[in-house]
Amino acid sequence: MTATRPREAQKAARLYRSREALRDADIWRQNAERKGSAALVFSTVYRRLGADCSRYLCDATYRWLLSSIRCPSGLPSYTQRWLAFCLGTDSWTLHRVLATTDKDIEAWLYSLEARRLAPRTINAHLQIARSFFAWAEDRGLVATSPIRRRFARRWRVDAKRIRKADGSRQALTFTEAQRVVTWALTEAQPVAGLSVLLQAVAGLRSAEVAALRMVDLTCTELDGDNVWAVNVSGKGNRSRKVPLEPVVISAWHRYQKAYRRTGTRGALLRPAGGGSYSAASVQRWAKLAAGIVGRTEQISSHDLRATAATLLVEAGAALDEVQDLLGHSGIETTKRLYVRRGRRLTAATGLEAPKEKGTA
Repeated sequence: MTATRPREAQKAARLYRSREALRDADIWRQNAERKGSAALVFSTVYRRLGADCSRYLCDATYRWLLSSIRCPSGLPSYTQRWLAFCLGTDSWTLHRVLATTDKDIEAWLYSLEARRLAPRTINAHLQIARSFFAWAEDRGLVATSPIRRRFARRWRVDAKRIRKADGSRQALTFTEAQRVVTWALTEAQPVAGLSVLLQAVAGLRSAEVAALRMVDLTCTELDGDNVWAVNVSGKGNRSRKVPLEPVVISAWHRYQKAYRRTGTRGALLRPAGGGSYSAASVQRWAKLAAGIVGRTEQISSHDLRATAATLLVEAGAALDEVQDLLGHSGIETTKRLYVRRGRRLTAATGLEAPKEKGTA
């Protein structure tokens, strides 16, 4: 006895073929021969999703990414978070994705929260998943799907169940920051201590710390004084010169002595076997520093950067000066980054290196 009504998966495949004109498996393979950004998107999708996903879902992901991503640098983030959605909802076919329900989305969000991800990270996962369903709805693929109800409600994050961001970064207090400085200059590995202080005092991003080269460290003249600074290439190909405070210079000399770093070649933070550290390593060292003050869950690598901004503003620095130091495109971003605590205005961050034994 043959079924008169096709299975839901077959119906989804027929609907997709009618809307996107994917009629044979060769089309998916032929996309690999396209040049430019299309080839990059294809190779990424096939490498990350091709082994497990159906060809219809792979092709839909490929077409969605081509129409959604404006800059190739965003491709890893999109594919990684879309892969997390497929894993979290066990959706490896186009039919299963289109059959996603409210309960599936809610369970997926719970799983992200259980991994102790930051609220902004959870929202980023959510927005990327929304982007796919918005693309699918524009093509009439979710007209009869359960996801349509959730999409109509714009997938609002439940503040009672998902940790809500308060609009500002967490930041270490002055006492906590001083403890981190002492740890970085005495107990931490020299490379970890230097990395942490480049974030917590100089205000660099984790990716910027990992990308620093020896040639970027220079002695330059600022306001008539010779100071040590690093040339940083930030977001949007914007470069800036960041002066280094004495505590960072102390960490550099400690690292230089331990690893015998000389010359101007190679990465500033370099493993013993050569090469360079990744941004993930820099973020891991930041978590070690957060553990020193018992705030591993609250403080991330970017929160150390917020600590630098907070201490500078509290010490009397103007917002436009902090904006230039951190490399923000707008001053509103700087305002959201730091936490006001009403401290007395002094000068610089005020952080000091620990005194050596035997000194007064």
